[in-house]
Formats: sequence, structure tokens, C-alpha cells
Amino acid sequence: MVQIYNSESDHDFTPKVFNIYEQTYFESWRPLLRKALEIEIQQNNMVLHLFFFPKEDADLVQNVSLLEHKLQKVTEMLAEQGFYYANQKPLLNGLRSQYQQLAKIIGQYHIDPDQALMKALLSNGQPADLEREFLQALQSADLSLADLPEKQSIGPDYEPEIEPEIQPNSFYDQLFQILLHPYLRDPALHWSAAANLTSEGQQVLTRLNRYATRDWDQYYAHYYDEQELVKQLRGLTDQDYYDQMEHVELKYVDQAYADVLQDLYQATLSKLQQVSIEPLNTPLPTHFFEADAHLMAQIHQAFKLDTVGKEHVLSAPILEIKRKYDFYRQNF
Repeated sequence: MVQIYNSESDHDFTPKVFNIYEQTYFESWRPLLRKALEIEIQQNNMVLHLFFFPKEDADLVQNVSLLEHKLQKVTEMLAEQGFYYANQKPLLNGLRSQYQQLAKIIGQYHIDPDQALMKALLSNGQPADLEREFLQALQSADLSLADLPEKQSIGPDYEPEIEPEIQPNSFYDQLFQILLHPYLRDPALHWSAAANLTSEGQQVLTRLNRYATRDWDQYYAHYYDEQELVKQLRGLTDQDYYDQMEHVELKYVDQAYADVLQDLYQATLSKLQQVSIEPLNTPLPTHFFEADAHLMAQIHQAFKLDTVGKEHVLSAPILEIKRKYDFYRQNF
């Protein structure tokens, strides 16, 4: 059972934030939390903007991770303080709006029609007690935050993590120069030179930056959570089950880049005779990849470069997933 926060019974005690992240059942709630956050980001309304602005150059999974991270860090900060500073009032209000909105999404099934997975999850896929307990936990978190006293002084604000930047001659800098070559307006200039990328090249750069800076462990955690949710759904026909699993696998198909990048990173370490390097920062010898025929061959093969040098990493995985589930639907 979830220990519900009660402001009246706790009236004589120092206010304490009900931290959902410290609750026994939080790991069971996390997949449901992430789906609710995903729906909220897709709605992208003013309630969300009281607390979080989705990054335009980030995909849905990354924005969910960023919002989830901020939700947890701000909750923990206020829980540790036991009060809020005057300058933290907007942050507190934004956090409360988040818990209220998440409770609305969970409690009222406020779901976009194409969110079939979330709809099935809430109606059939999880024990009612789990859903009810999570809803109670969200409401308790909001109530406990409402009781926090204010301290009339200036305190720390939430500081988002500084995004790493790709440094000159690093692993990713030199790899990008190769992969972005087909999109350079002036091939003699660097990919980061002002206005040197075509509009298509800018889109490719956004994707490559995403892969270079992605927390792959967290990404896989989201992937496995969504797979597990589908496996727990009740009342699905075989066809529905295959449709749901195919949807999840296609959604996370770009995990193929993790293996490609890791293999090239290991080959780079072997060539350098190093145990490790920082792929975003450590400078490599000039023209490191171009000067090594084996590494260039690996890049061409692993990234599936065509005759003009454009990469096609996802073409085969997408086709494989579709063929696999077509086979399942026809034979099982």
C-alpha cells in the first residue's frame, strides 16, 4: 500500500515532501510515468511550459528523459530543503502543475486516440491497484508541496545539465566531417562552418548530434519498459500484440546506431592503442579516419554509405522488423 500524504494528520510536524521516487513501488510506476510524460510532451500545452520547454532538436524519447530528470531533481531538491525559497516559487508552482497534469492524464484517461498502447495499458494492461496507487502518489506529492513553507531569502535554482559540445578533431568531429560531406555547400570547408550545410544536412546533423550525446543506457531503459508494458497487456489478440511490438521496435529502431558507433569507437581505441578516449573532446591526429584504409572501409560498411556518401544505417533494420512481424501475423 502507498502511504498517502495527509496534511491534516501531519499538521503538527515539519512539512515533508511526498517523494514518489522514494516509494517502494516506484519502479513499477516508472513505465506508466514515462507514458504519461510522453503524452504530455506530445500535447505540448501551457501547463507543460510552466515547468519545461521541449527541445526542438530532440526526439520524443530524449525530451521525456529531460522532463523526467527535471521532475525528479526538483522534487528531491525541495524534499531535502523542507521549504522553498522566495525565488523558487515559480519552480514550485511548475512542479505542482506537473503532478496535477500527470494525475489528470492517468485519472481521467485523457489520451490522444493514437495512443493505443497507453489506452490499453490503463484499461486492461495493469492491475487497477497499481494505477490507483500511482494516481494517489501523484496527488500526495502535489498536496505535500502545497504545504511547504516559504523562506524569505534567495536560494538555489534548478540548473539543467550543460550539454556537451563536440570539440575540434575529436572522434565525432572527424566522423561528422565524413558523414556530412554529401551535404556540404563547400567541401573544402568544415561541416561546422557558417551556412555550409544544406537544409537536409542540418537535419542529418541534428540526428547525428542526438546519437553522439545520447544517454544510451537510459534510452534502452525506455525501450525495455515499453516492451514490458506490451507483454503485460491483457485482452490483446495476437494481431494486436504483434502490431504493438512492431510499433515499439520501429520507434526505437535507431538503437542500431549504438552498435555502429561503439564498434567504430573500439576500432579507434585499438588503432590508437588506448584504453579509452572521450569521443566528444579528445583530439585525434588530423585526418585520422581518412588516413587509415581499414577504418574508412569500416565506416563505409557500417554506415551503409551509398555512391554519394549518404548513410543508410536504418534501412535494413526497419525492413527486418517489418518482415519479422509480417511473418508472425501470417503464421501465428
